[in-house]
Amino acid sequence: HDRGCAAIIAHPYRNSTVREVDASFDAIEVNGKHPRTREWIEQLADRHDLPMTGGSDVHYPPEVGRAYTVVDTAEPTPENVVAAIRDGRVEPRVDDWLPYRLIGRLYRYVHLESERFDRPEWATPGVGAPPEDD
Repeated sequence: HDRGCAAIIAHPYRNSTVREVDASFDAIEVNGKHPRTREWIEQLADRHDLPMTGGSDVHYPPEVGRAYTVVDTAEPTPENVVAAIRDGRVEPRVDDWLPYRLIGRLYRYVHLESERFDRPEWATPGVGAPPEDD
């Protein structure tokens, strides 16, 4: 708040300690990865009189853009977006149509299966250089 930003509660029901935090928030995020929690989040938002925003929280490329926030502002400057969030002029959107679900499941399967292959630690990008030959 001191820096002109909006404070948004992300993952309010996922191992959250947000109930223990002595802070004020401007909105609550509806997570695109977990649309089934939307009803809980709506109840929480109503109870605390907070608007909801949409967030993808992507871990797999097919999830990019699945959840987003429609912002009611004439010009999307950072200041105007923050003001719209604080005023409740935002609406979360989550696209939960079949292709997203199928592609997401396939991608997760391929990703999990690829972890079964052993590879040396140095072969993982960003971990370090390959060992030198003696």
